[in-house]
Amino acid sequence: MIPLLPIDIEAELQAYLADKGYNCAAVPLPRNFDSNLPFVLIERVGGRAETEISLSNQVAFDVYAETFKSATETANALSYDISQLVGGVIGERAVYNVEISALPYNNPDDRHPTTPRVTLSLLISLRGR
Repeated sequence: MIPLLPIDIEAELQAYLADKGYNCAAVPLPRNFDSNLPFVLIERVGGRAETEISLSNQVAFDVYAETFKSATETANALSYDISQLVGGVIGERAVYNVEISALPYNNPDDRHPTTPRVTLSLLISLRGR
């Protein structure tokens, strides 16, 4: 069996979303994030091998904004934009599927209690090698 070769999905999504006009970063959260709201923090939180040639990446997107409404709207738009990758390529890997595993939900950040945050989670399936 040929081993699956994961990619740095956080970096690839950061580049893709930045090209779409989002203020974003892969973990860790930059100190000055709140000067560029709405802001998206990208973190791979898990994943699994689906088959001998495909990987699924569980990715969380923390969206900070001036209001919970704005954060939710940004998360919804981000979900749509990432879904447009299906049938395309990211990081030189074919994107097979994008599933919402958790709809945007209010998720206050104890470290930044005055900045509203919602979290969205997506399962992104890619060719693994």
